[in-house]
Amino acid sequence: MLGPERGALSAGMLERCRHVVQIPARFCVNLSVAGALAMYDRVLTLGRYAPRQMRAGGPVEALPDHVHGAPQFRTARRKSETSD
Repeated sequence: MLGPERGALSAGMLERCRHVVQIPARFCVNLSVAGALAMYDRVLTLGRYAPRQMRAGGPVEALPDHVHGAPQFRTARRKSETSD
């Protein structure tokens, strides 16, 4: 559920929500920007990124080093043709 750009959800709607996320800002955030910020946070939190700290000074786990594979070519050109 996304709330209005100016204002808040009704008390009845807030009671039905398990979690309420508020974006701290001193100005009104466009609804589409608020949705994009929430999705970006989910990608950072659940994607292949270091875990987000839940509080200041919280523990941070280091990610394992990424291992690169062989180059991927979009066409059937040979490697020697692309190095010209």
